[in-house]
Amino acid sequence: MFHELYEESISVFERLNTNPDSDLKTIEKAYCFFMTGCCFYHLNREMLARDYFYSAIHADPTYRDPYIELAKLLIRNEGYAQAEFWLKECLKKTYRHMDWTEVNDVWTSVPYDLLSVACFNLGHKKEALMYCARAIALGP
Repeated sequence: MFHELYEESISVFERLNTNPDSDLKTIEKAYCFFMTGCCFYHLNREMLARDYFYSAIHADPTYRDPYIELAKLLIRNEGYAQAEFWLKECLKKTYRHMDWTEVNDVWTSVPYDLLSVACFNLGHKKEALMYCARAIALGP
C-alpha cells in the first residue's frame, strides 16, 4: 500500500481477512479492513472505502484510526452529522493498543479539529468553539 500498489494491497488484505486458517488478532483484522478502506479511498472508490472503515470499526471498536478516516471522508462529502456522530464515538475510546497498527494522530488534536469542523457546519457554534479550544490545547 505504501508503494501505491492499491489493487494488489486490497487483494492481500482481503486474503488475510478471509483466510479461515488466519491467526490474526482482532486489532490486526481491524487494521486489514482499515487499510483496505484506505486503498479504496486512494482509488476514488469512496463508497467501498466507507464500508471497509465500518468493517474495521465493527471488527475492533477500540481501534480509533477507522473512525478518523471515516470522519474525514464524511466531512469531504458534507456528511457533517454522521462525522459528528463517529467522532464522538471515537473520543469515547480510551484504550491505546500501543502497537504498530495505530497512527499517533488519533490521540492528538486531530479528532477535536475534525469535530469542530463538523459541529461548525451543522450550526453548533458553541460546541465547535469548545472542540476547537480542545484541539488548540492539545496541538497549538
